[in-house]
Amino acid sequence: MSERHLQLSIGELSEAAGVSRRTIRYYVQRGLIPPPLGAGRGHYYTAAHLERLRRIRSLQDDALSLEAIAARLDGPAPPDGAAEAPAAGPSALWLRLPVALGLELHLEGGRFRISPARLRRLAQAVATCCRDIVPPLEGTETGGTDHGASED
Repeated sequence: MSERHLQLSIGELSEAAGVSRRTIRYYVQRGLIPPPLGAGRGHYYTAAHLERLRRIRSLQDDALSLEAIAARLDGPAPPDGAAEAPAAGPSALWLRLPVALGLELHLEGGRFRISPARLRRLAQAVATCCRDIVPPLEGTETGGTDHGASED
């Protein structure tokens, strides 16, 4: 598996980055790194998570506080009066939520704190709204988070 498509458990990420699992969870809670991708027991971290953790460790070695690190990682503050939210850059992590055959929702990682159960309900609600235009995913009546194609 290439590093770009790396899927790491929290233990593997912890070992690769040289930080504890507790630290990873704390950084997610503080918004320093995005939450893992996927839902429930299937969640995973990527090479972008690892790169971000390594960058944080490097900045800590320069004796920066977590607040200073967060500011540096998120870039400069927008000029006064700027109401626009920053655009997601190429390193932004996205959660892909399959809804129905040919239809998925994309949520920017770290922006929304949604439990796996609520993600399933969101996917089902969208699938219900679109049921007359897209077939549900295999094994689901109203869509959901299972992968697969419908067999008619």
